[in-house]
Amino acid sequence: MRSTPGNRIDASIMEVFVLRIQSVFAARQAVREIQQLYEMKDEVLPEFQYILDQPIETVLQLKANLMRCWINTYQSILTKRSYNTALTAD
Repeated sequence: MRSTPGNRIDASIMEVFVLRIQSVFAARQAVREIQQLYEMKDEVLPEFQYILDQPIETVLQLKANLMRCWINTYQSILTKRSYNTALTAD
């Protein structure tokens, strides 16, 4: 198919559309992950409870990339069960 100005515009519109769809899916995935972390609140070590003291609504209002940063920052801390896990596995 020959490239015409109309085709280039259509391709550009399609690229923008695809990027927006990917952004929506990324945001939805981040929301699900944050909700899962907040659901684990009772299992979080006491010294890390302060992380979840911030209302979930506040975290969910962040842009998708910032929600992903929040997840990347706190997920491993919040899912840690105990400092001594490796030592008590004997």
